[in-house]
Amino acid sequence: MPAQRRAQGLVPVSVDEVAPLDRDRAVALVRLADDRVMVVPIARDGGMWRRAVAGDQVSTAVLSASAPFGVELLAEVPTCDSSVERVLTADMSNELVVVDEVLAVKWQLFAEQGHLAGPRLTSHLFRVGFDQTPTPVAVVTWNERLIASATRFLPDAVDGWEWMVEDVVAYATGDAEVPTWPSDVGALVARFHRACATPSDVIAKPVVTSESLAPWVDHYRDLLARIPTLDDEMQSALKPWLPRFTHAITQLSQARNIVAIPLHGDLHAGQLLRWSGGLAVSDFDGNPLLPAEYRADPGPAAFDLACILRSVDHVAQVVAKRARELNRKAAADIALDWSIAARRELRSEYVRAVEPQLCAAELVDAFESLSPLHEAVYAATYLPRWRYVPLGVLARGW
Repeated sequence: MPAQRRAQGLVPVSVDEVAPLDRDRAVALVRLADDRVMVVPIARDGGMWRRAVAGDQVSTAVLSASAPFGVELLAEVPTCDSSVERVLTADMSNELVVVDEVLAVKWQLFAEQGHLAGPRLTSHLFRVGFDQTPTPVAVVTWNERLIASATRFLPDAVDGWEWMVEDVVAYATGDAEVPTWPSDVGALVARFHRACATPSDVIAKPVVTSESLAPWVDHYRDLLARIPTLDDEMQSALKPWLPRFTHAITQLSQARNIVAIPLHGDLHAGQLLRWSGGLAVSDFDGNPLLPAEYRADPGPAAFDLACILRSVDHVAQVVAKRARELNRKAAADIALDWSIAARRELRSEYVRAVEPQLCAAELVDAFESLSPLHEAVYAATYLPRWRYVPLGVLARGW
C-alpha cells in the first residue's frame, strides 16, 4: 500500500498481472477484496519483490517502458542524472514521486478503464497556451488503463494545504496581515476556465450545451443513499443538512440547457501550487467519487468554483484545528471568520474575470450546499483522518 493508504482497510487478495520494466523493476496489478484493481510499482530487493520506494527509479523506468505498456510522450523527458527521488507526503488520492526536482511522476492508485480525463485535459490546456499548470511530459497506459503520468516539476512548488494554511495561521496568530491571495485564486480559476473553453486539436468543441444535469443529480442521490452506511457521528452531523441537500439536488434536477466545459472536477487547495513563478493549477484526474468513464464529461464551471470556495472553508478548518490543539481559541475563531470574507473575495474576482455565460450563480449555490455531503463520503471512503473537516463545516451550518 502507498503510505497514505495503509490505514484505510484496503485488503489485497491476489496479484492479477505483472509486467516487467527491466530485470529489477516492474508494475503489478493487485486485486482488492472490493474487486478494485490497484496499481503497484515494484522492485526486486535481495531476491524478493516489494513495493517500490523513493530511490528505486521505477518512476523514470516506466517512462521508457515497452509493451504491454503504452507511453505517449508529450514533451522531452528532462535529464535526471542523479535520480534522486522523494514522495510528496500531502494527502492525495494517488502517489506523486518527484525526481531530481525536475520531474513529477504520478502513480494512479487504481487501474480504471477509460480513466484518461486528466491527460486529455492537460494536453488541451498545453495546446491552447495555458501556462499556469505543470508542463505535461508523458502518459503511461496498460490495456487502455491509466497507470502513471509525468509533468515538469515546478521549482519550489508548494501545494495549498501548506502555503494557504501557513498564510492563514500567520494571520490568525497576528504574525501577518490578512492574506491577499483569494482574489488571485479567483482570477486564476477564471483564466483556467477560459482556457478550458478554448478550442484545440485535442478538444475541438469544448463548449457544449447539456440538456440537463442528470449525471450530477444521480451522483448526489447516490451519495445521499450512502449516508446510512457512514458511522453514527457522521450521520448525526449530516442529518440537519438533509433538507438542504434535497433542495440543492432538486435545483440541479430542474436546471436545463446548461453551458458545459471540460472541468477540473476536484479543485481544492491541494491542487493550487505556489512556486517561484507564481500560482498554478495541477492534478486533473477529476472527481474521485465519480465512475472513471464519466470524469471526462463536460460540466458546469459552477462546480469547480463551488469546490474551491468550499476549500477556503476547509483551509480555515485545518487552521482552527491546529489552533485549538494549542489552546488558541481566539486564533481558531479568527481563521473561521476570515473564511467568510475570503470566499466572497474569491467569488467576486472570478465573476469579474470570467465570461458570464460560463457560470450560473444558482448552480454555484447548489453545488456549495452539496459539498459537505461529498466531503463526508470522501473522508469515509478514502481519507478517514480528513473527517474533522466536513464535521466542522457541517457544525457551522452554512
